[in-house]
Amino acid sequence: MRASLLLAIVFCLSTWVLAADWGTYEDTRYGYVFGVPPGFAAIAGRDDGAGHLFASVDGTQRLRTWGGSTPGDGYEATVAAIMDAARAEGWLLSGERVAPAWAGWAGRRNGMRLEARMIALCEGRRYAAVEIVYPERALHTAGPVAERLARSLAAAADARC
Repeated sequence: MRASLLLAIVFCLSTWVLAADWGTYEDTRYGYVFGVPPGFAAIAGRDDGAGHLFASVDGTQRLRTWGGSTPGDGYEATVAAIMDAARAEGWLLSGERVAPAWAGWAGRRNGMRLEARMIALCEGRRYAAVEIVYPERALHTAGPVAERLARSLAAAADARC
């Protein structure tokens, strides 16, 4: 009975978060946009204008976005380097998927979960990435948010290459 009640509460909460109004963040330097979940606020921006850091109101979740230019080795090498950097930070990565126009991966570290998405921009000469970090215990509510966040990452309509 308690398990059923808890499951119903989790379902209702995740449905509310997915139905609530999401904001939009647009990076004009690299030309990408993504949806900002309700309950997240910008807490820092990079000096070079190439990304932002957001945090949930309760401080348990962090959302980071950034963009960049790919070096001569290309987009897929840049994806590999970013994943290697995450591993060097102690993330145990899983579910790695790399395609010519996008990549995604997840990771675990010290009771936290990382979910990341990266897309190629300007025929692979640039990229945009977004990642969300949240407590593993919040997987049922934060997981659907991370999925919608990943799907929202896209090239801006007026992006200039």
